Amino acid sequence: MKRKVDIDHIRNMLQKHVTESIIGCDKVLLAFSGGLDSTVLLNILQSLRDANNFPLSLRAIHINHGLSSYSDFWVQHCEQQCKQRAIPFTLVKVNINNIPDGIEAAARNARYIELYKALLPGEVLLTAQHQDDQAETLLLALKRGSGPSGLSAMSADTSFGCSRLLRPLLNFSKLQLAEYANNLGLSWIEDDSNNNDRFDRNFLRRRILIPLQQRWPQFSKSVTRSAQLCAEQENLINELLKETLSKIILPNGALTLTPLLSMSNIRRSALLRRWLASQGARMPSRKQLNSIWQDVALSRCTAAPKFLIGDKQLRRFRDNLYLISVKILAKLESEVLLWPMSKKKLILPQDIGLLVKTLSNTTNFSLLPKNSIIVNKSVSFIRAPQPNEHISVRFGKLDGSINIIGKSYSQKLKTIWQQLAVPPWQRGRQPMIFYNQKLITVPGMFVTIDGKITTDCAALHVLWLKKYSINK
Repeated sequence: MKRKVDIDHIRNMLQKHVTESIIGCDKVLLAFSGGLDSTVLLNILQSLRDANNFPLSLRAIHINHGLSSYSDFWVQHCEQQCKQRAIPFTLVKVNINNIPDGIEAAARNARYIELYKALLPGEVLLTAQHQDDQAETLLLALKRGSGPSGLSAMSADTSFGCSRLLRPLLNFSKLQLAEYANNLGLSWIEDDSNNNDRFDRNFLRRRILIPLQQRWPQFSKSVTRSAQLCAEQENLINELLKETLSKIILPNGALTLTPLLSMSNIRRSALLRRWLASQGARMPSRKQLNSIWQDVALSRCTAAPKFLIGDKQLRRFRDNLYLISVKILAKLESEVLLWPMSKKKLILPQDIGLLVKTLSNTTNFSLLPKNSIIVNKSVSFIRAPQPNEHISVRFGKLDGSINIIGKSYSQKLKTIWQQLAVPPWQRGRQPMIFYNQKLITVPGMFVTIDGKITTDCAALHVLWLKKYSINK
Protein backbone atom coordinates (compact mmCIF):
# COMPACT_ATOMS: atom_id res chain seq x y z
CA MET A 1 0.00 0.00 0.00
CA LYS A 2 1.40 3.35 -1.05
CA ARG A 3 2.16 5.72 1.79
CA LYS A 4 0.03 8.87 1.78
CA VAL A 5 2.21 11.93 2.09
CA ASP A 6 1.06 15.19 3.70
CA ILE A 7 3.84 17.31 2.24
CA ASP A 8 2.43 20.56 3.61
CA HIS A 9 2.57 19.14 7.13
CA ILE A 10 6.18 17.95 6.64
CA ARG A 11 7.24 21.33 5.23
CA ASN A 12 5.58 23.23 8.06
CA MET A 13 7.04 20.94 10.72
CA LEU A 14 10.55 21.19 9.26
CA GLN A 15 10.47 24.97 9.04
CA LYS A 16 8.95 25.29 12.51
CA HIS A 17 11.53 23.00 14.11
CA VAL A 18 14.52 24.61 12.40
CA THR A 19 13.21 28.04 13.38
CA GLU A 20 12.86 26.99 17.02
CA SER A 21 16.32 25.38 16.97
CA ILE A 22 18.13 28.55 15.89
CA ILE A 23 16.17 31.13 17.92
CA GLY A 24 18.68 33.57 19.38
CA CYS A 25 21.28 32.71 16.71
CA ASP A 26 21.60 35.51 14.20
CA LYS A 27 24.81 34.14 12.64
CA VAL A 28 25.00 30.55 11.40
CA LEU A 29 27.50 28.49 9.42
CA LEU A 30 26.07 25.45 7.64
CA ALA A 31 28.25 22.41 6.98
CA PHE A 32 27.14 21.81 3.39
CA SER A 33 28.09 18.50 1.76
CA GLY A 34 25.66 18.91 -1.12
CA GLY A 35 23.79 15.74 -0.14
CA LEU A 36 20.07 15.45 0.48
CA ASP A 37 20.15 16.33 4.19
CA SER A 38 22.27 19.48 4.04
CA THR A 39 20.47 20.62 0.85
CA VAL A 40 17.13 20.51 2.69
CA LEU A 41 18.60 22.44 5.60
CA LEU A 42 20.19 24.96 3.23
CA ASN A 43 16.81 25.55 1.57
CA ILE A 44 15.01 26.02 4.89
CA LEU A 45 17.66 28.41 6.19
CA GLN A 46 17.46 30.40 2.96
CA SER A 47 13.70 30.77 3.33
CA LEU A 48 14.14 31.95 6.92
CA ARG A 49 16.85 34.41 5.91
CA ASP A 50 14.64 35.83 3.18
CA ALA A 51 11.69 36.26 5.55
CA ASN A 52 11.35 39.89 6.60
CA ASN A 53 10.75 39.02 10.24
CA PHE A 54 13.76 36.72 10.66
CA PRO A 55 17.17 38.45 10.55
CA LEU A 56 19.79 35.81 9.80
CA SER A 57 23.40 35.96 8.62
CA LEU A 58 23.94 32.71 6.75
CA ARG A 59 27.15 31.16 5.39
CA ALA A 60 27.88 27.70 3.99
CA ILE A 61 31.12 25.72 4.05
CA HIS A 62 32.07 22.61 2.08
CA ILE A 63 34.89 20.34 3.23
CA ASN A 64 36.57 18.54 0.33
CA HIS A 65 38.23 15.40 1.68
CA GLY A 66 39.57 14.48 -1.75
CA LEU A 67 38.61 10.84 -1.24
CA SER A 68 36.35 10.50 -4.29
CA SER A 69 36.98 10.95 -7.99
CA TYR A 70 33.80 13.05 -7.96
CA SER A 71 35.11 15.52 -5.35
CA ASP A 72 35.64 18.36 -7.81
CA PHE A 73 32.14 17.92 -9.21
CA TRP A 74 30.68 18.08 -5.70
CA VAL A 75 32.58 21.31 -5.06
CA GLN A 76 31.13 22.86 -8.23
CA HIS A 77 27.63 21.71 -7.32
CA CYS A 78 27.81 23.14 -3.79
CA GLU A 79 29.23 26.43 -4.98
CA GLN A 80 26.49 26.72 -7.62
CA GLN A 81 23.71 25.94 -5.12
CA CYS A 82 24.97 28.65 -2.78
CA LYS A 83 25.43 31.14 -5.62
CA GLN A 84 21.82 30.62 -6.72
CA ARG A 85 20.68 31.47 -3.21
CA ALA A 86 23.15 34.36 -2.66
CA ILE A 87 24.72 32.50 0.25
CA PRO A 88 28.45 33.14 0.92
CA PHE A 89 30.34 29.92 0.20
CA THR A 90 33.64 28.71 1.65
CA LEU A 91 35.64 25.75 0.37
CA VAL A 92 38.23 23.96 2.53
CA LYS A 93 40.33 21.07 1.28
CA VAL A 94 41.78 18.58 3.77
CA ASN A 95 44.28 15.75 3.41
CA ILE A 96 43.51 12.50 5.19
CA ASN A 97 46.83 10.97 6.17
CA ASN A 98 46.85 9.42 9.63
CA ILE A 99 44.03 6.84 9.83
CA PRO A 100 44.69 4.57 12.85
CA ASP A 101 40.95 4.43 13.62
CA GLY A 102 39.86 4.07 10.01
CA ILE A 103 39.22 6.46 7.17
CA GLU A 104 35.70 7.35 8.38
CA ALA A 105 36.96 8.55 11.76
CA ALA A 106 39.94 10.36 10.21
CA ALA A 107 37.72 12.21 7.73
CA ARG A 108 35.24 13.15 10.46
CA ASN A 109 37.98 14.45 12.76
CA ALA A 110 39.60 16.48 9.97
CA ARG A 111 36.19 17.86 8.98
CA TYR A 112 35.26 19.07 12.44
CA ILE A 113 38.67 20.65 12.99
CA GLU A 114 38.21 22.73 9.83
CA LEU A 115 34.60 23.57 10.69
CA TYR A 116 35.69 24.90 14.07
CA LYS A 117 38.49 26.94 12.53
CA ALA A 118 36.05 28.46 10.02
CA LEU A 119 33.61 29.77 12.63
CA LEU A 120 33.49 33.55 12.94
CA PRO A 121 32.88 35.30 16.28
CA GLY A 122 29.25 34.88 17.30
CA GLU A 123 28.55 32.15 14.72
CA VAL A 124 27.04 28.76 15.51
CA LEU A 125 27.59 25.64 13.42
CA LEU A 126 24.68 23.73 11.89
CA THR A 127 24.91 20.17 10.60
CA ALA A 128 22.15 18.15 8.93
CA GLN A 129 22.17 14.73 10.61
CA HIS A 130 18.69 13.19 10.73
CA GLN A 131 16.77 10.52 12.62
CA ASP A 132 18.23 7.60 10.65
CA ASP A 133 21.75 8.92 11.26
CA GLN A 134 20.90 8.94 14.95
CA ALA A 135 19.81 5.30 14.78
CA GLU A 136 23.08 4.37 13.04
CA THR A 137 25.09 6.21 15.70
CA LEU A 138 23.32 4.36 18.52
CA LEU A 139 23.80 0.97 16.80
CA LEU A 140 27.51 1.71 16.38
CA ALA A 141 27.67 2.61 20.08
CA LEU A 142 26.03 -0.71 20.94
CA LYS A 143 28.61 -2.51 18.81
CA ARG A 144 31.38 -0.82 20.83
CA GLY A 145 29.73 -1.72 24.14
CA SER A 146 29.18 1.92 25.09
CA GLY A 147 27.45 3.10 28.25
CA PRO A 148 24.72 5.76 28.63
CA SER A 149 26.99 8.52 27.35
CA GLY A 150 27.74 6.73 24.07
CA LEU A 151 24.16 5.55 23.72
CA SER A 152 23.01 9.17 23.99
CA ALA A 153 24.26 9.36 20.41
CA MET A 154 24.13 12.89 18.95
CA SER A 155 22.81 15.91 20.80
CA ALA A 156 20.58 18.44 19.04
CA ASP A 157 22.40 21.27 20.80
CA THR A 158 25.90 20.86 22.15
CA SER A 159 28.90 23.03 22.95
CA PHE A 160 31.51 23.26 20.20
CA GLY A 161 34.65 24.89 21.49
CA CYS A 162 33.65 28.46 22.29
CA SER A 163 30.53 28.14 20.16
CA ARG A 164 27.60 25.73 19.70
CA LEU A 165 26.81 22.88 17.33
CA LEU A 166 23.14 22.53 16.37
CA ARG A 167 21.51 19.56 14.62
CA PRO A 168 17.95 20.71 13.89
CA LEU A 169 16.92 17.71 11.74
CA LEU A 170 17.42 14.91 14.27
CA ASN A 171 13.68 14.39 14.74
CA PHE A 172 13.04 13.86 11.01
CA SER A 173 13.60 10.72 8.94
CA LYS A 174 15.50 10.60 5.68
CA LEU A 175 12.22 9.69 3.97
CA GLN A 176 10.60 12.90 5.19
CA LEU A 177 13.57 14.95 4.00
CA ALA A 178 13.41 13.25 0.58
CA GLU A 179 9.70 14.01 0.31
CA TYR A 180 10.36 17.66 1.13
CA ALA A 181 13.20 17.90 -1.41
CA ASN A 182 11.32 16.13 -4.21
CA ASN A 183 8.24 18.28 -3.69
CA LEU A 184 10.31 21.46 -4.08
CA GLY A 185 12.40 20.08 -6.94
CA LEU A 186 15.68 20.45 -5.05
CA SER A 187 18.92 19.16 -6.56
CA TRP A 188 21.46 17.20 -4.53
CA ILE A 189 24.38 14.82 -4.98
CA GLU A 190 24.74 11.17 -4.01
CA ASP A 191 28.03 10.12 -2.45
CA ASP A 192 29.23 7.07 -4.37
CA SER A 193 30.92 5.73 -1.23
CA ASN A 194 27.49 5.28 0.41
CA ASN A 195 27.17 2.01 -1.49
CA ASN A 196 30.41 0.60 -0.10
CA ASP A 197 29.62 -1.83 2.72
CA ARG A 198 33.27 -1.77 3.80
CA PHE A 199 32.38 1.28 5.89
CA ASP A 200 30.57 0.49 9.14
CA ARG A 201 27.85 3.10 8.73
CA ASN A 202 27.04 1.95 5.20
CA PHE A 203 26.86 -1.66 6.32
CA LEU A 204 24.46 -0.74 9.11
CA ARG A 205 22.37 1.47 6.85
CA ARG A 206 22.07 -0.96 3.93
CA ARG A 207 22.15 -4.39 5.58
CA ILE A 208 20.69 -3.79 9.04
CA LEU A 209 18.68 -0.58 9.32
CA ILE A 210 16.64 -0.93 6.11
CA PRO A 211 15.31 -4.42 7.04
CA LEU A 212 14.55 -3.19 10.58
CA GLN A 213 12.59 -0.23 9.22
CA GLN A 214 10.73 -2.46 6.80
CA ARG A 215 9.64 -4.68 9.69
CA TRP A 216 9.10 -1.81 12.16
CA PRO A 217 8.58 1.52 10.33
CA GLN A 218 8.93 3.49 13.58
CA PHE A 219 12.27 1.89 14.47
CA SER A 220 14.44 4.99 13.94
CA LYS A 221 11.97 7.14 15.84
CA SER A 222 12.01 4.68 18.77
CA VAL A 223 15.81 4.53 18.74
CA THR A 224 15.96 8.32 18.83
CA ARG A 225 13.69 8.27 21.88
CA SER A 226 15.99 5.74 23.56
CA ALA A 227 18.99 7.95 22.82
CA GLN A 228 17.18 10.91 24.36
CA LEU A 229 16.40 8.88 27.50
CA CYS A 230 20.06 7.85 27.78
CA ALA A 231 21.04 11.49 27.41
CA GLU A 232 18.64 12.46 30.20
CA GLN A 233 20.15 9.82 32.50
CA GLU A 234 23.66 10.98 31.64
CA ASN A 235 22.71 14.59 32.35
CA LEU A 236 21.22 13.57 35.69
CA ILE A 237 24.45 11.76 36.65
CA ASN A 238 26.44 14.84 35.59
CA GLU A 239 24.24 16.98 37.80
CA LEU A 240 24.63 14.68 40.81
CA LEU A 241 28.42 14.46 40.44
CA LYS A 242 29.04 18.10 39.56
CA GLU A 243 29.74 19.28 43.11
CA THR A 244 32.10 16.39 43.89
CA LEU A 245 33.94 16.86 40.58
CA SER A 246 34.48 20.57 41.24
CA LYS A 247 36.13 19.71 44.57
CA ILE A 248 38.60 17.17 43.19
CA ILE A 249 39.71 19.04 40.05
CA LEU A 250 42.52 21.48 40.81
CA PRO A 251 42.77 24.95 39.19
CA ASN A 252 45.41 23.64 36.77
CA GLY A 253 43.11 20.81 35.62
CA ALA A 254 44.78 17.99 37.59
CA LEU A 255 42.70 15.46 39.50
CA THR A 256 43.44 14.89 43.18
CA LEU A 257 43.37 11.19 44.02
CA THR A 258 42.91 11.01 47.79
CA PRO A 259 39.09 11.50 47.84
CA LEU A 260 38.67 8.77 45.21
CA LEU A 261 40.27 6.08 47.37
CA SER A 262 37.26 5.69 49.65
CA MET A 263 34.65 5.73 46.87
CA SER A 264 32.87 2.80 45.27
CA ASN A 265 34.20 1.58 41.93
CA ILE A 266 31.08 2.81 40.12
CA ARG A 267 31.26 6.35 41.54
CA ARG A 268 35.02 6.57 41.06
CA SER A 269 34.80 5.40 37.43
CA ALA A 270 32.05 7.90 36.70
CA LEU A 271 34.16 10.74 38.11
CA LEU A 272 37.27 9.61 36.24
CA ARG A 273 35.35 9.55 32.95
CA ARG A 274 33.95 13.04 33.52
CA TRP A 275 37.36 14.41 34.45
CA LEU A 276 38.87 12.92 31.29
CA ALA A 277 36.04 14.40 29.22
CA SER A 278 36.57 17.82 30.81
CA GLN A 279 40.22 17.67 29.72
CA GLY A 280 39.34 16.82 26.12
CA ALA A 281 40.40 13.18 26.30
CA ARG A 282 39.10 10.39 24.18
CA MET A 283 36.83 8.14 26.26
CA PRO A 284 38.63 4.99 27.46
CA SER A 285 37.08 1.53 27.48
CA ARG A 286 36.19 -0.14 30.76
CA LYS A 287 39.40 -2.19 30.54
CA GLN A 288 41.47 0.96 29.92
CA LEU A 289 39.78 2.78 32.79
CA ASN A 290 40.64 -0.09 35.12
CA SER A 291 44.28 0.07 33.95
CA ILE A 292 44.34 3.82 34.57
CA TRP A 293 43.26 3.29 38.16
CA GLN A 294 45.34 0.22 38.94
CA ASP A 295 48.54 0.99 37.00
CA VAL A 296 48.68 4.78 37.21
CA ALA A 297 46.56 6.09 40.08
CA LEU A 298 47.56 3.34 42.52
CA SER A 299 51.21 3.18 41.46
CA ARG A 300 54.01 3.77 43.96
CA CYS A 301 54.74 7.40 44.76
CA THR A 302 58.28 6.93 43.45
CA ALA A 303 57.09 5.44 40.15
CA ALA A 304 56.54 7.45 36.97
CA PRO A 305 53.68 5.58 35.22
CA LYS A 306 52.35 6.70 31.84
CA PHE A 307 49.16 5.83 29.99
CA LEU A 308 48.48 6.95 26.42
CA ILE A 309 44.93 8.03 25.48
CA GLY A 310 44.83 9.17 21.87
CA ASP A 311 47.12 12.19 21.56
CA LYS A 312 47.26 12.70 25.33
CA GLN A 313 49.28 11.07 28.07
CA LEU A 314 48.08 10.35 31.58
CA ARG A 315 50.70 10.88 34.29
CA ARG A 316 50.77 10.82 38.08
CA PHE A 317 52.77 13.21 40.22
CA ARG A 318 52.48 12.86 43.97
CA ASP A 319 48.74 12.56 44.75
CA ASN A 320 47.45 14.05 41.51
CA LEU A 321 46.62 12.75 38.03
CA TYR A 322 47.55 14.91 35.05
CA LEU A 323 46.42 14.62 31.45
CA ILE A 324 48.96 16.23 29.14
CA SER A 325 49.17 16.72 25.42
CA VAL A 326 51.90 14.65 23.82
CA LYS A 327 53.13 17.77 22.02
CA ILE A 328 54.25 19.42 25.28
CA LEU A 329 56.74 16.59 25.82
CA ALA A 330 58.92 17.95 23.01
CA LYS A 331 62.31 19.12 24.25
CA LEU A 332 62.96 22.87 24.42
CA GLU A 333 66.50 22.75 25.80
CA SER A 334 68.02 24.16 22.60
CA GLU A 335 65.68 27.18 22.61
CA VAL A 336 67.36 30.51 23.48
CA LEU A 337 65.14 33.57 23.00
CA LEU A 338 66.68 37.04 23.04
CA TRP A 339 64.51 39.66 24.75
CA PRO A 340 65.76 43.25 24.22
CA MET A 341 64.75 45.85 26.79
CA SER A 342 62.98 47.76 24.02
CA LYS A 343 60.60 44.82 23.54
CA LYS A 344 57.89 44.66 26.21
CA LYS A 345 56.36 41.28 25.25
CA LEU A 346 57.82 37.93 24.25
CA ILE A 347 55.75 35.06 22.85
CA LEU A 348 56.98 31.71 24.14
CA PRO A 349 57.07 28.55 21.95
CA GLN A 350 54.71 25.56 22.11
CA ASP A 351 51.81 27.52 23.64
CA ILE A 352 53.74 28.06 26.88
CA GLY A 353 52.37 31.58 27.00
CA LEU A 354 53.53 35.17 26.95
CA LEU A 355 56.14 37.09 28.98
CA VAL A 356 55.55 40.76 29.73
CA LYS A 357 58.07 43.08 31.42
CA THR A 358 57.54 46.55 32.83
CA LEU A 359 60.34 48.84 33.96
CA SER A 360 59.91 50.90 37.14
CA ASN A 361 62.41 53.52 38.22
CA THR A 362 61.03 53.60 41.73
CA THR A 363 62.95 52.25 44.71
CA ASN A 364 59.91 52.37 46.96
CA PHE A 365 59.88 48.81 48.28
CA SER A 366 56.43 49.30 49.79
CA LEU A 367 55.14 48.82 46.24
CA LEU A 368 56.63 45.34 46.13
CA PRO A 369 55.04 42.24 47.68
CA LYS A 370 55.87 41.66 51.34
CA ASN A 371 57.34 38.31 50.48
CA SER A 372 60.93 37.33 51.18
CA ILE A 373 61.08 35.45 47.88
CA ILE A 374 59.69 38.47 45.99
CA VAL A 375 57.41 36.32 43.86
CA ASN A 376 53.66 36.62 43.43
CA LYS A 377 52.07 33.75 41.50
CA SER A 378 53.32 34.19 37.92
CA VAL A 379 55.00 37.51 38.62
CA SER A 380 58.58 38.24 39.63
CA PHE A 381 60.04 41.57 40.78
CA ILE A 382 63.70 41.72 39.85
CA ARG A 383 66.41 44.30 39.29
CA ALA A 384 66.65 45.82 35.84
CA PRO A 385 69.65 44.72 33.73
CA GLN A 386 72.81 46.81 33.53
CA PRO A 387 73.74 48.34 30.14
CA ASN A 388 76.22 45.51 29.50
CA GLU A 389 73.68 42.78 30.36
CA HIS A 390 71.48 41.15 27.72
CA ILE A 391 68.21 39.40 28.56
CA SER A 392 67.51 35.93 27.23
CA VAL A 393 64.96 33.22 27.96
CA ARG A 394 66.01 29.58 28.11
CA PHE A 395 64.52 26.21 28.99
CA GLY A 396 65.63 22.85 30.33
CA LYS A 397 68.35 21.81 32.74
CA LEU A 398 70.97 23.91 34.52
CA ASP A 399 74.40 22.80 35.64
CA GLY A 400 75.63 23.62 39.12
CA SER A 401 73.78 25.10 42.08
CA ILE A 402 71.90 28.38 42.43
CA ASN A 403 71.07 30.69 45.32
CA ILE A 404 67.48 31.88 45.45
CA ILE A 405 66.14 34.65 47.64
CA GLY A 406 64.72 33.26 50.87
CA LYS A 407 67.26 30.42 51.14
CA SER A 408 70.60 30.71 52.96
CA TYR A 409 72.19 27.93 50.93
CA SER A 410 72.56 26.98 47.27
CA GLN A 411 70.54 24.19 45.67
CA LYS A 412 70.35 22.18 42.50
CA LEU A 413 67.56 23.29 40.14
CA LYS A 414 66.03 19.79 40.32
CA THR A 415 65.72 20.14 44.10
CA ILE A 416 63.99 23.50 43.76
CA TRP A 417 61.49 22.05 41.28
CA GLN A 418 60.73 19.23 43.73
CA GLN A 419 60.21 21.69 46.59
CA LEU A 420 57.88 23.77 44.42
CA ALA A 421 55.94 20.63 43.39
CA VAL A 422 56.53 21.18 39.67
CA PRO A 423 55.81 17.92 37.77
CA PRO A 424 58.84 16.52 35.89
CA TRP A 425 57.33 17.04 32.42
CA GLN A 426 56.62 20.71 33.19
CA ARG A 427 60.13 21.55 34.41
CA GLY A 428 61.58 21.88 30.93
CA ARG A 429 58.76 24.29 30.02
CA GLN A 430 59.49 26.86 32.73
CA PRO A 431 60.92 30.04 31.13
CA MET A 432 64.23 30.85 32.80
CA ILE A 433 65.25 34.50 32.44
CA PHE A 434 68.99 35.15 32.19
CA TYR A 435 71.12 38.29 32.25
CA ASN A 436 74.06 37.22 30.09
CA GLN A 437 74.97 33.85 31.71
CA LYS A 438 73.35 34.49 35.10
CA LEU A 439 69.98 32.98 35.94
CA ILE A 440 67.78 35.75 37.37
CA THR A 441 64.27 34.34 37.74
CA VAL A 442 61.58 31.93 36.67
CA PRO A 443 58.49 34.18 36.84
CA GLY A 444 56.16 33.14 39.62
CA MET A 445 58.58 30.49 40.89
CA PHE A 446 61.72 32.06 42.31
CA VAL A 447 64.22 34.93 42.05
CA THR A 448 67.95 34.30 42.45
CA ILE A 449 70.37 36.41 44.48
CA ASP A 450 71.66 37.83 41.18
CA GLY A 451 68.22 39.23 40.48
CA LYS A 452 67.64 40.89 43.86
CA ILE A 453 66.49 44.52 43.76
CA THR A 454 68.76 46.99 45.54
CA THR A 455 68.27 50.63 46.42
CA ASP A 456 70.56 51.85 43.61
CA CYS A 457 68.81 50.13 40.69
CA ALA A 458 65.52 50.24 38.83
CA ALA A 459 63.00 47.45 39.27
CA LEU A 460 61.64 45.17 36.57
CA HIS A 461 58.21 43.62 36.86
CA VAL A 462 58.06 40.35 34.85
CA LEU A 463 54.73 38.61 34.28
CA TRP A 464 54.25 35.15 32.80
CA LEU A 465 50.80 34.83 31.25
CA LYS A 466 50.35 31.12 30.78
CA LYS A 467 47.48 29.03 29.57
CA TYR A 468 46.16 27.59 32.79
CA SER A 469 45.02 24.30 31.22
CA ILE A 470 47.69 21.61 31.57
CA ASN A 471 46.53 19.69 28.50
CA LYS A 472 47.11 22.57 26.08
